[in-house]
Amino acid sequence: MAIEPLNYLTPCLGRTFYKRDTNEVAKSLLGKIFVRKLALNGRIIRLAGYIIETEAYGYRDDPASHAFNGPRQRNSMMFGEVGFLYVYFLYGKHFCANVTARKNDARAGAVLIRSILPLTGQDIMSKMRNHSSNLTIGPGRVTEAMSISMAHNGLDVTQETSCISIHQGLDIDDIITSARIGISKANDRPWRYIAARFVSCLKLQNSVNNLFKLHC
Repeated sequence: MAIEPLNYLTPCLGRTFYKRDTNEVAKSLLGKIFVRKLALNGRIIRLAGYIIETEAYGYRDDPASHAFNGPRQRNSMMFGEVGFLYVYFLYGKHFCANVTARKNDARAGAVLIRSILPLTGQDIMSKMRNHSSNLTIGPGRVTEAMSISMAHNGLDVTQETSCISIHQGLDIDDIITSARIGISKANDRPWRYIAARFVSCLKLQNSVNNLFKLHC
């Protein structure tokens, strides 16, 4: 599938978008445009890409979630308002970016942005990733390519003025679902989602064979 350069920005997703079941939001975020505005050499550079892989994390129903044992300083964003960035540090070297999302009657929830497909700013992303051939497949690579750190924890992604925001994009109905990866608990939950049309772009064929179930 040919990817057109991003020459304009569509509207931000509003708060209501995130006030739904966390898994539904995780699926709906596929195809939406993740935007990072970066101050560089005295000007604002825009980095952006389609969100093509997500994972949902809940509360008491999800032992793999940071929220499972209740509110802590580290996970406080998961218990706050929806539509905000929750960033955490992993393995002493990677940042992971999540967006808070849950129904009104749920106490905590967030969606991990696992992978994006770059639309604009690829040259900057490549420099951030030391010219790696794998720019943005995996949550740690996404944050490194887009220069996201703990300094961005708590940003409101529903605001056009935010340096990180999520915008209208494609409506994805060809969704692959599987168990989440890189966790030791509740790793049987089918709460990982991939936009099937982009699997070949991500070179994930080996991961999807006999592992994913396609929902059309």
